[in-house]
Amino acid sequence: MTDEEIKTGVFICHCGGNISDVVDCAAVVEMAKNLPKVVHAEEYIFMCSDAGQALIKNAIDEKGLNRVVVAACPPSLHEMTFKKVLESKDVNPYYFEQANIREHCSWIHKNNPKEATKKSSGLVSSAVAKINIQMELFSTHIDPVVHSLVIGGGVSGLRAAKDIARRNIQVTLIEKTAILGGRMNDLDTLYPTGDKAKELIGELIKEVKTDNRITVLTNTEMTNFEGVVGDYKIELTSSDPPSTREVNIGAVVLATGFKPYEPPEGEYLYKKSPNVVTLPDFIKYMENNESENGYLMWEGKPVRRTAFIHCVGSREEEIGHQKERMNAYCSRVCCTSIMHTAAELKEKCPETYLYSIFRDIRTYGHNHEAYNEVASETDMLFVRYNLRNLPQVTKSDEFPFKIQVKDQLLDHLELEIFVDLIVLGVGIEPEAIDDIVELTRVSRGTDGFLKEIHPKLRPVETSVDGILLAGTAQAPLTSTEATIHASAAAAKVAVIMAKGVSISGEIAEIDSEECHGCGICIKICPYEAISFEDKPEISTAHPVAVLAELLCKGCGTCVSACPSGIITAKGYTDEQINAQIDAIF
Repeated sequence: MTDEEIKTGVFICHCGGNISDVVDCAAVVEMAKNLPKVVHAEEYIFMCSDAGQALIKNAIDEKGLNRVVVAACPPSLHEMTFKKVLESKDVNPYYFEQANIREHCSWIHKNNPKEATKKSSGLVSSAVAKINIQMELFSTHIDPVVHSLVIGGGVSGLRAAKDIARRNIQVTLIEKTAILGGRMNDLDTLYPTGDKAKELIGELIKEVKTDNRITVLTNTEMTNFEGVVGDYKIELTSSDPPSTREVNIGAVVLATGFKPYEPPEGEYLYKKSPNVVTLPDFIKYMENNESENGYLMWEGKPVRRTAFIHCVGSREEEIGHQKERMNAYCSRVCCTSIMHTAAELKEKCPETYLYSIFRDIRTYGHNHEAYNEVASETDMLFVRYNLRNLPQVTKSDEFPFKIQVKDQLLDHLELEIFVDLIVLGVGIEPEAIDDIVELTRVSRGTDGFLKEIHPKLRPVETSVDGILLAGTAQAPLTSTEATIHASAAAAKVAVIMAKGVSISGEIAEIDSEECHGCGICIKICPYEAISFEDKPEISTAHPVAVLAELLCKGCGTCVSACPSGIITAKGYTDEQINAQIDAIF
């Protein structure tokens, strides 16, 4: 394609006011109309919407656009959205560039609209300059191995395996422990239905085990992981009996689950007294022990008063806690679980008096607030504390414990509550999966849970192609939510298997004939995509760097590190970067 044939279109997004409230979008449009090769420029309230995408498609048809620039939010959010628009009109998707004028302009310079507009114009000019000299690139298509791996045998892993298998895709499900079912095995009844957890998980386990499309391996872990999406080579090691096998896998679902927060010794006298127990342990105890004369028996004595303390291991900040390990996030399920358990305790032991010592009560989910109402109807006393004044637990004479707390509902009135048993509403933490993270290189969020690419547009996909998330590996969820996420991950696996896999054309390119063989690129490549090879056809006396294109992710690390400058990033050449700099200045 010659320069004369290039026709670039520029589209400025208001982002519903996120951009247009600060940036003069009309002025940026008028500026863009005068840029080289630009034959069309316009603005719209939401370029990512169906209507906004239709504007781009219409302009491609009417103006013959073969280059498109969208100035909007970060490329990480909507680059794929707009590339698909180009693909739908038979325009090479690599002839697209996105300028981030939201985070880089309107948000960071919200008090200086004039300079924010000027900077937006510079970024748009830069994007146009880059795309105008973009070389044609192509993705590589791979037909995937129609076999998936599910890691984790809890409710989300089982659900994912079942949903994948019913699409006639072979599944290998591995569980590192000896039994399937995960944390569901520790529950009695489920809210809001009241169904028996063990019955439901038992039925799901039976369905998975009897499906001839699913291979279940317990006492098994992933010990090696290599290859590319569609053709991963994975080593599985089983401990009973000891054995190792290699499987070829097209896609992987991580359903590694969670673990309850374990309070350090001494927190609310935990482990200092047998009468301080975590909520999961209390649920198991209550399931297996009957009441006597209207009371639950504990350590041979009736439990007359029980206090539930909320937010233990959740929503913590240094202001109120002095611990090495703190979780700032809300674990979401604890409050409903406390209310659910308290209602069951009161039904089972009607003579027990209950206290809820809480910061806030967050009963997430449809109709979960009803559990709060049911607990209130049991004459449960609610006492609200804050981080600056955490409940203080000490031993007492008449009762095992005295809890001192300043009640925010009573204008900071300090109360003394005497109880026989303290139940700690502990939060949810990600399971210990450092080995899996290291092998697969999936990303974690600041909370330690595995991170999705986009919470709305790609909610179960990771930054590693072909690796999906299911259940509480990603975030604290109820069992219902976990199964929904698992089904979503299974649907993504089915898409990969049906459509195949496209490997980006924006990868590195090595001029092996000019390679000096220093090996720096090999050492620093995070994807092990570069290796030394002897090339008889090249007149060098040493091995040279060679790129495995299917492994390369186009991160550019090798490009910046190569002292000879013989590695190029396709789509980000020196010529393009220099053109961007010239356009800005």
